[in-house]
Amino acid sequence: MLILQTIRNYTQAAENVRKGDWVNGLPFTPNVHGLVVGIVGMGMIGKLVRDKVTALGMKVVYYNRTRLPEEEEKGATYLEFDQLLRQSRLITLHCPLTPATRHLLSDDQFAKMQDGVFIVNTARGPVIDEEALVRAMQNGKVARCGLDVYENEPKVHEYLASSNRTVLLPHYAAFVDTIFKDVETEALNNIKSWMEKGVPNTPVNDPNRA
Repeated sequence: MLILQTIRNYTQAAENVRKGDWVNGLPFTPNVHGLVVGIVGMGMIGKLVRDKVTALGMKVVYYNRTRLPEEEEKGATYLEFDQLLRQSRLITLHCPLTPATRHLLSDDQFAKMQDGVFIVNTARGPVIDEEALVRAMQNGKVARCGLDVYENEPKVHEYLASSNRTVLLPHYAAFVDTIFKDVETEALNNIKSWMEKGVPNTPVNDPNRA
């Protein structure tokens, strides 16, 4: 949803409708068919995003700490991180926040991207250096961004909050009415898998090395 809203200029379009301006002043937006989406972090969520955008005709490239086995890539192309920055029209982040990923996108990384790139972050806010993101939006490097997480949430950078080139959500992805049941079920299934197979379904590390 956030990917499509960012590409299709949702915020400005919605403002136009509410003001009665309809399509007046709205620019044409890219056709999503064939658009190159760069996924950073190809874990469970990254794979789900890949499947959804592929179904809409987008081309997927990805970067992950470890390349996936070919049978798990499902048509996505593995690239080194700098290659992904250069080749992607939209970059979407699905990696954990670690010392290595804090400010993963900052001035140097934005400089390597295409002019008019789209940025989506539903991972963790500090993965993006927000001051660098604002500079990249101001100089035209970043056309639009879609954010569900923020570097200093719940505080949102003043520029991002006021721009009609941003789609902003309040860390909202998990706000569904089944969330508590889903989390409990996933935790219990992980415990069951660990007891039966020695490996949980969704490990974040190797419990056998603990």
